[in-house]
Amino acid sequence: MASVVHDLHAFRLASQKSEIKRLLLLFGIMGVLLILTIARHMAGGIAMQGKAFVLTLGILLLVACYVVVFLFAVRRADLEKRLLPKWVRVFSVIVEASLPTLALLMLVRLASIEPLKALVAPAILLYGVFAAANVLRLSPKLSWLFGGVSAMGYVSVTVYAVAKAGGVEWAMVSFLASYTVFILLTSVVAAFVSGELRRHVIAAMEAADLKRRAELLQSELKIAREIQQSLFPKQELKIPGFEVIGWCKPATETGGDYYDWCQLPSKEGFVMLGDATGHGLGPALLIASCRAYVRADLPQNKDIAGFMNRLNTRVAHDTDGSRLVTFVGTLLDEETGQVKIMSAGHCPALLVHAATGTVEQIKANGVPLGVMGGVSFQDPAAIQLQHGDRLLVYTDGITEAKDAGGTMFGIDRLGRAVVRHSKLEGQAFIDALYNEVMAFSNNAALQDDLTLLSIRRL
Repeated sequence: MASVVHDLHAFRLASQKSEIKRLLLLFGIMGVLLILTIARHMAGGIAMQGKAFVLTLGILLLVACYVVVFLFAVRRADLEKRLLPKWVRVFSVIVEASLPTLALLMLVRLASIEPLKALVAPAILLYGVFAAANVLRLSPKLSWLFGGVSAMGYVSVTVYAVAKAGGVEWAMVSFLASYTVFILLTSVVAAFVSGELRRHVIAAMEAADLKRRAELLQSELKIAREIQQSLFPKQELKIPGFEVIGWCKPATETGGDYYDWCQLPSKEGFVMLGDATGHGLGPALLIASCRAYVRADLPQNKDIAGFMNRLNTRVAHDTDGSRLVTFVGTLLDEETGQVKIMSAGHCPALLVHAATGTVEQIKANGVPLGVMGGVSFQDPAAIQLQHGDRLLVYTDGITEAKDAGGTMFGIDRLGRAVVRHSKLEGQAFIDALYNEVMAFSNNAALQDDLTLLSIRRL
């Protein structure tokens, strides 16, 4: 969607609504002028007697009809969400700029006063009144047009009045010319005010549009988060002899991390964790497609390498090398307690030996998914878990969390924390690690998604 500043149609529709209020104002002005005209006539004012009075009433009624017709046309266009042609607005400016001139001309021709005195009659104030009302058009150009037509009209009436009076002294010429300058100055001020109002209206429309877009985006992100959260496993992985726990906290509404598990037909458990580069909606979409590929093609006959080759080909086809996914797949064998792990460019997994309280790093044995197609993954590393041993897989949001001085939490600190809390069971273990990370970073806002996946031999 285009910005409001460049969306002239939207702005013109808004200014057309302002035109309705301007016309209602003009209608009120005509009512006041009608009352004043009748009052001056009844008070015996010499300028409002005879033909001048009758013609004034006729002009006021004609203008009132013009306002009513124009108001009807603008209201109908506003209801239909369409714009009136430009020539209509230009025509209305010319008509309204001509009304004060017509009033002065009538006084010069018909009123029982001297022609030159008619030029400075109260009717001249109508130029300022109409110029002020013209500000509501929110168009400096139309204000300039009004000023030009008004000035030319007043000059024409002045020339006619001077000719009718049989000429004037030079000093009077400069005096009358000053009124033309004042008319132009009024239009200059009206154009300036109109331009400022225009900018304020545009700024308000932009602010409202940005707010609407932000609310829409927030709503869409909320939906995306709900969908993404629904992709995480809802039930525990029931593989006898193992405790499997997963946890994820996105840095934003949506994240690029995920974990999942499922039970294979062979009754073995397959547990996985993925991390798409970055965080937000783009990585979330990539990781969702990666999950779909995994679910559609789980390892058959314990062939994790073949599974990883197929998964990499699909991810590489989707990303064209522009993004990548680090991935860890583990196969749990309930009979032997053995874990086969294959890491595609992911952080080193941590293996805690319960008997010795030591930590071993299990490094990646392949490149990240999506870097290039046609990569062949080797056979996975086989790890024999003893009772109480724990294998922790995590994303780099954990180790790259920083304290106030910019120091990272790091893999060594994580390893010590895992050993310290390794005897905790279930969610208590995850909570303990998370609390240590947040305490280290002084509860600072997350810069990356945090994901933990723990596999413990019971």
